[in-house]
Amino acid sequence: MGWSKRRSIGWGYAARTLGLVLAALAIAWLAAGVPAWAEPDPQIHVHTAKPAVYLDPASKNVPVGFETMVTVRVDNVSKLLGVNYRLNFDPSVLQVVDADPLLPGTQIYPAEIFQGMTTSTAANSVDNTAGTIEYGVLLLTLSPGDQPVTGSGALGRIKFRVVGYGSSPVQFADIDEWTKLIVEWPGGIPQPAPATWTDGVLTGVSGYKLRLPLVYNSR
Repeated sequence: MGWSKRRSIGWGYAARTLGLVLAALAIAWLAAGVPAWAEPDPQIHVHTAKPAVYLDPASKNVPVGFETMVTVRVDNVSKLLGVNYRLNFDPSVLQVVDADPLLPGTQIYPAEIFQGMTTSTAANSVDNTAGTIEYGVLLLTLSPGDQPVTGSGALGRIKFRVVGYGSSPVQFADIDEWTKLIVEWPGGIPQPAPATWTDGVLTGVSGYKLRLPLVYNSR
């Protein structure tokens, strides 16, 4: 048998073998519910632990007329690039105190987790009539010091003034639509990250009464 004929038979055998292997892989993928020619998902086996976003403190009783600070915190985040969130509250119980009187409108305090880095604020507004807060910030990574953040930190702080009696939930809204964490996946691509979002509650209670000692003068 000539060399060219043996080469032809060898290539034919290799092609048939490769075809059988690809067919077997396609059957296995289809059986698992995965499209046979799907693009690889960069999220698989990455960021397996869900970040947790919550309010600190989660609940608190505050006398009417007093102010209190609530921090939006994140734990266990990997390569954080930014965050958007909406919060709802009862404006008959709570009002947000403006964090920056020099700017128009009412704002909250920015995300300290990106302190010292180059960021762009996409949203920072409060509607004390409707009882809504919108905040969004993105790390721009313009310099070597602007690296995605891994770990825990503050995503913003809100100073509330308690103006009424009763409980007001402070609730995250539009989760996975507007409210989301943005992280860096392999290849430097920013994508939303699954996270748990835990609401809080503030309760307006009666104020403290100052009782002065009774002084009796016998003269």
